[in-house]
Amino acid sequence: EYLSMGGEALPEPSLAGSGLLNLIDELKENRDFVVVELPSMLAKPEVPTTLRALDAVLLALSVKQTSRAAVRDARQRVQEAGAELIAISMQIGSSGQA
Repeated sequence: EYLSMGGEALPEPSLAGSGLLNLIDELKENRDFVVVELPSMLAKPEVPTTLRALDAVLLALSVKQTSRAAVRDARQRVQEAGAELIAISMQIGSSGQA
């Protein structure tokens, strides 16, 4: 199951409400894997609340747009939320380049 909560084209639902957390819990009961795409932790302070409902986190970032301090801050927020950071995915080039 895949839930996107961070796309620019979609209206963004509340991440802090119990509805999303309940939905994640319900999906986890009936599926082997549930992938949740969340907006930037630095832009949305309620993301760590959602992280508490997840078993693991893959942190995705753009090397050209993300400072080391921002990566450290995001990593710390994941840890403070009690989620397991399993990997960091780094995009080196722009997705518009060939």
